Amino acid sequence: MANQKERIAFESKMLNVTQLSLQAEVEAKLRAIKRLRERIERLSEPHRGSRLDNARLLQEQITSMLEVNQFVRTTLTELEQVARELVEDLAAEESV
Repeated sequence: MANQKERIAFESKMLNVTQLSLQAEVEAKLRAIKRLRERIERLSEPHRGSRLDNARLLQEQITSMLEVNQFVRTTLTELEQVARELVEDLAAEESV
């Protein structure tokens, strides 16, 4: 019984830590989207710097954002697994 309570406490802490990590990534993504919007706007402005350089930076940023998406997906998958384990442990605790 004590072991199960320890698992539940651990899983709850894991959910919290993973959620904080996910939140940080999502907030970073929002900032990246703002920069992306700014770069796209620069591309549509005539004679503002090198459009080719801006297009290359845009492409690099999109690639970076895809990598962040993969990280977010992995984090969500981990969060789902911990939540599933927590549900199983709480269900087992209630059945005792």
